[in-house]
Amino acid sequence: MRKQKNLVICPVCHSPMGLEKGRFGFYYRCLNYPQCKTNHSADAQGIPLGFPADEKTRHARSALHRLLKKVWNYKIKEERKKMYDWLEQNSKYGHVSMMDHEEVVKVIVKVKALIKKATQ
Repeated sequence: MRKQKNLVICPVCHSPMGLEKGRFGFYYRCLNYPQCKTNHSADAQGIPLGFPADEKTRHARSALHRLLKKVWNYKIKEERKKMYDWLEQNSKYGHVSMMDHEEVVKVIVKVKALIKKATQ
């Protein structure tokens, strides 16, 4: 585990979370692992990206990311910007990791409508 500057608390078991480096970058892992498998991404300075979420919200966020990838190509910088601009206009937050479960579900409905409209 790396030295961390931020105290991040697991939303599931309320244990502290520790900063780790994984194959996709930095993330916080619940220190109650393996009993609790909650994790959350962070930037290279150890700053959490958004808010840690319970399992139900994490699954919903993953589903939203999969839908967003059908509309915008994340790997192209201009497309990624368009996606974040769209999120700013169509949700309370401009980033999926800041959304609670209810907000994620609302945005999923909007993205599905966008996909349906584009395929008609």
